[in-house]
Amino acid sequence: MIKKYGHWVILILILYVIAVMYMISTLRSDTASTLGNYYKGQRSAVQTGENRNADKKTINSVIVESAEDDLLNPNVRRNILIERSNNEDKQNDDTSSLPHKTAAKQPTNGLKLTNVSFIPIGNRFHVYSAYFDDRLPDSYIRIIGTGPRNKPKHKSGFWCIYKQQTQRLNRNSTIATEIRLSETCENHKKNNSFYMLSCLVPKIIVKEFRKNGISRVLIGADKSRYNGITMVVVNNSPFRAKNKSMSTFSMCVPSLYGYPKPLHFVEFIELSRQLGVEHFVFYTQSITHEIKNILKFYETQGIVTILHWNIPNPDDIWNYGQSAAVADCLYRNMFKYKIVSFNDIDEFIIPRHLKSWETMLVYLEKQNLRRTKNVAAYKFKSVFFHGNSEYLTSERRMFKTLNNILRTSEESAIRTKLWVYPETVFELGIHHLSHAIKSDLETIEVDSEMALVHHYRRCDDVYDMKCGNFIDDYTAQRYGEMLIYNTRNVLRRVKEDL
Repeated sequence: MIKKYGHWVILILILYVIAVMYMISTLRSDTASTLGNYYKGQRSAVQTGENRNADKKTINSVIVESAEDDLLNPNVRRNILIERSNNEDKQNDDTSSLPHKTAAKQPTNGLKLTNVSFIPIGNRFHVYSAYFDDRLPDSYIRIIGTGPRNKPKHKSGFWCIYKQQTQRLNRNSTIATEIRLSETCENHKKNNSFYMLSCLVPKIIVKEFRKNGISRVLIGADKSRYNGITMVVVNNSPFRAKNKSMSTFSMCVPSLYGYPKPLHFVEFIELSRQLGVEHFVFYTQSITHEIKNILKFYETQGIVTILHWNIPNPDDIWNYGQSAAVADCLYRNMFKYKIVSFNDIDEFIIPRHLKSWETMLVYLEKQNLRRTKNVAAYKFKSVFFHGNSEYLTSERRMFKTLNNILRTSEESAIRTKLWVYPETVFELGIHHLSHAIKSDLETIEVDSEMALVHHYRRCDDVYDMKCGNFIDDYTAQRYGEMLIYNTRNVLRRVKEDL
């Protein structure tokens, strides 16, 4: 009988072995998927797994890249895990059909001035932009500029010269006010520094400036002569009348240089939009054609403003004139957006329990209701993310924010980032509020249980930061599905537009 049916028995045994192997493989896949969904759906989003000591255990120090074609085609399977490139380390620190808050279009009214650049005045000073500021009883023109460090306080040697029509004599006369210097605090002993140059607007001229979105002023060294350089002065104060319907969140990125990968750059914009950012202002210094094409794509959607940042002598000023770009963006967005945030492209202010910036702002304003009128800024502590998990899908490993789930257990209270109400600020530092427009305005420190700055880069033991211990943090995973979809869609559309 065995001889008669032996070949059938062998065939059945082979089929049985194949079925068992298939069941084991399916079980492993389902288990990994279940774990991934579990991590992604946690409400608190902070799974404090056991501490990981960097000295005892090696953390996978990978930042993942994929060619755009691979992202567009998820069926491609190749080894996409690579070490972070040296060039990317140098980068300073929807167009989709999914639900997205519609970005408010930038008001035109003659105010969209993106062809600005640094121009020299005198021997060593350069100026970039000028803004009309009437928040105080007296009105001023605020000029963003750079110059040699430790100049004598206040005295610049330059004048704002205004033309005035004299009706009685039917001819033009001039009025001059002195330009006063205010050197900012963050020059880090570099040869040059960012200066806020301010000149008083005579009361007889104020009315003319207030009614115009754009005015002009002459900057000269001789107050008795109408001779010098003419600067365009932007006046955002007419937007005050629209405060009830103003957009909420704008983000400034000063300044963009180096070689960010296109996928990671789109990831930054799309995750920020998911969080609630409605408009971005990028100060570009030296960028690749790929990044330029992406920016142009977003610019056509009204989502991005691109400003060329031709900072003079970039090696002689701290971080390519970052403080000057921060100041320009602050005044550029004043009265047009309720909150302005200042981020590098590897930084995200992410709520721990709430999902969006909008709901978090509502909560913070209600929490500080008695002090809301006296709040100038909200300050967020930061943590560093660096290291991944074996439970992530290959597609998620392509994204910085989804691949890196290990973060420092220590939080930095120095390397913070801010939300600011721009109309309350005179000067803003990189990590702090330098000077509010009035002395009774304050900064609120946001509890780390409310939100943290996710900084996706290698941790440095500087200031108050300690990089020894890491914990699991899956907060960003809840944005993953939409982030992947939107990023893939943008990269496809940019490629189609080429």
